[in-house]
Amino acid sequence: MLAGNGYHADLHQFLLTPQGTAWIDAYDPVDMNLSSVRGSRRGVLTDSIVQEIDIKTGLVMWEWHALGHFPISDSYAVLEYGSHAWDYFHLNAVDPGPDGQLLMSSRNTWTVFDVKLATGAVLWRIGGKHPTFKPGAGTVFRFQHDATWQPGGLVSVFDNGYAVDGDVQSRGLLLDPNLKTRRVSLVKQFTNPDERILTNSQGDLLNLGDGDWLMGYGGEPNFTEYSSSGKVLFDATLGPDVESYRTYLYPWSAQPATPPSIAAQSAPGGTTTVEASWNGATTVSSWVVLAGSSPGSLTPVATVLKSGFETTIPLTTAAAYVAVEALGSSGQLLGTSATIAPSA
Repeated sequence: MLAGNGYHADLHQFLLTPQGTAWIDAYDPVDMNLSSVRGSRRGVLTDSIVQEIDIKTGLVMWEWHALGHFPISDSYAVLEYGSHAWDYFHLNAVDPGPDGQLLMSSRNTWTVFDVKLATGAVLWRIGGKHPTFKPGAGTVFRFQHDATWQPGGLVSVFDNGYAVDGDVQSRGLLLDPNLKTRRVSLVKQFTNPDERILTNSQGDLLNLGDGDWLMGYGGEPNFTEYSSSGKVLFDATLGPDVESYRTYLYPWSAQPATPPSIAAQSAPGGTTTVEASWNGATTVSSWVVLAGSSPGSLTPVATVLKSGFETTIPLTTAAAYVAVEALGSSGQLLGTSATIAPSA
């Protein structure tokens, strides 16, 4: 996808605004003498570019370049010789603020910084080799992602961490950069209490707006929801080898095209146990068990509320054939399973 002014848009940031604009980033290779950082005199590095674009016209309304604001000596990225340009900066987050400011994150300089829109000047920096703020306990981050403004001038960030320096797990951080004291303090820290997960790429920390937070681990398939006090409310994984640049939470409703599933077992004493489930269905409220002496003579014999993924329903009588109906919250029929004979 093309950005403005002939650049190619990068995949790290695409933020739509109510004003009909989009904030995007772009990477651009630049020929440069890299001997000052023990590189080639005929080296190539990647400049990080930020643009605000008018969606209707494609007009570039604002543009900013890392080169000219951050010297290449600020980078922590390994300078490798080869066919790829040196990614000295690696911009990965852009968040416009309410007062004509733009919060950005540079992964490879370990810096979250604030830029004045009117001039493009860097107002302050958290982290990196030239921080504006003295770091408080627990505020040092490395190779971070998803720097975002929070109410009261706070800043949230996903700290990927760096195993070589002894970090053992990635964290979500809520930071308070105090311009008066020139000190940044840790307001909240979110970590997985049951598993040490250290992801070397991607990740985010999302304020859900009700006091809860959702943290995605990017290069690892894990994500966790926390209460305002840091208690884990939900902890899950997307499956082996799945990556998610950022994790979001949205209302979701689905009803599969396939019918509900059923299993049943006959037990000594003339009783039957039925298990009902419907993988992917989100609107099932209750289950109705149908039973009879033949597949064509089924009648309702039990109704129970849905319980978890698979609902177990004990019947006090024997049944030659059974099926289940899935009902919605208003009692409407959503789907009916196949009719089966219980196993012995």
